[in-house]
Amino acid sequence: MNSTNTILKVVSIIMIIGSVLGVGSAIILAGTFVAILGGIEEIFTLLILVVPFVMALVSGAINLAAGILGLRHTKHPQNKGTLLLLGGLSFLFAVIAFAINFFFADDFNLLAGVAGFVLPVLYLFSVSKSVGREDEVI
Repeated sequence: MNSTNTILKVVSIIMIIGSVLGVGSAIILAGTFVAILGGIEEIFTLLILVVPFVMALVSGAINLAAGILGLRHTKHPQNKGTLLLLGGLSFLFAVIAFAINFFFADDFNLLAGVAGFVLPVLYLFSVSKSVGREDEVI
């Protein structure tokens, strides 16, 4: 196993763990949202609550799929195009999260914002350097 596959395997495992924890906590918070949404009349306040929740679910699902397919790619190198697509979507959600925190958070931390890019960049790097068929996208 070469070092690129090792990086891909480690990053994929971290993405799976992080996405399971993120989606799990978002689902647990869904009960709180249901209770809060009943008393909100302003649409802007509603969007402030719902948009991050939906983003957490979607990005968690993308990272979970990327992690599972990344692990599978280390043993059976195929569907490299799909992995690049999922890695790009993961990076896109990291950019969106960074922008939301930059513009709307009162206590924005640049180091924490940039740290959100580490896994998607490592994932894209290791997938692009791995051996596999590129033209297959599922």
